[in-house]
Amino acid sequence: MHTVYLSLGSNIGNKLKNLQIAKSEIALQVGKIVKSGNLYETEPWGFKNEEWFLNTVLKIETRFSAIETLEKCLFIEKEMGRIRNTRQIGYTARIIDIDLLFFDNELINSEELSIPHPHIQNRKFVLYPMSDIDADFMHPKLNKSIKYLLKECKDNTQIKRIKP
Repeated sequence: MHTVYLSLGSNIGNKLKNLQIAKSEIALQVGKIVKSGNLYETEPWGFKNEEWFLNTVLKIETRFSAIETLEKCLFIEKEMGRIRNTRQIGYTARIIDIDLLFFDNELINSEELSIPHPHIQNRKFVLYPMSDIDADFMHPKLNKSIKYLLKECKDNTQIKRIKP
């Protein structure tokens, strides 16, 4: 079994429901959800939009390879109505976004997939919920814990934890 961390985000429609559907589909199609971070309402990162995101991080166990896991997550996004415009430059609003953050302690750099995700250390919306479930996890490339990366993070977007 592989240990995988996934970041989930939504800023279109019923954001909470979108995250719940994504979590259910991940449990059905990808693997067992071991832990789930708190929900955070976050200002869009990398683009301007009126609608803020709901974000969380999941720790899952899967029997699939990293590429298979990516393909299954992309299928879930598509199934939920996400349309990826390959000609669009930059970030946009989305019904669901599922990013692979870590896959075991592997370092993968291919055309299809970069593991660890290259922007983890720059995104509070990833670091906060990841810290909720595994603050001592060591980033295999940067050799720093999640809690240390959170302290170092210079991301100035607004973020607030949603009460359960």
